[in-house]
Amino acid sequence: HLVLATGYELLDIVPRTGHRIISTWAIATRPQPENLWPLAALIWEASDPYLYLRATSDGRVICGGEDEEFTDEERRDALTEQKTDRLEEKLGKIFPRLDTAAEFAWTGS
Repeated sequence: HLVLATGYELLDIVPRTGHRIISTWAIATRPQPENLWPLAALIWEASDPYLYLRATSDGRVICGGEDEEFTDEERRDALTEQKTDRLEEKLGKIFPRLDTAAEFAWTGS
């Protein structure tokens, strides 16, 4: 396997048939009370699809995952509300005391 971390644009040296485009979704909560997420931490929950969590400097929790293979940006973007609901639900199951409502939600490939 070869990983090319090029930012957002695939290099011309990679043949079109040599890769898959995977999309991910993420949310950022409102700032949380410090005692709910007291230390800087990254959490990787290894189910399928996986889930990743981290805190921001202003106390928000970023929760992402629900990855799927996509080539159609419009179809991918249309799933943002559904994926946001699913991420909020999963975050709440892991940390039931967090305010899991997404203040921001996004997707990317």
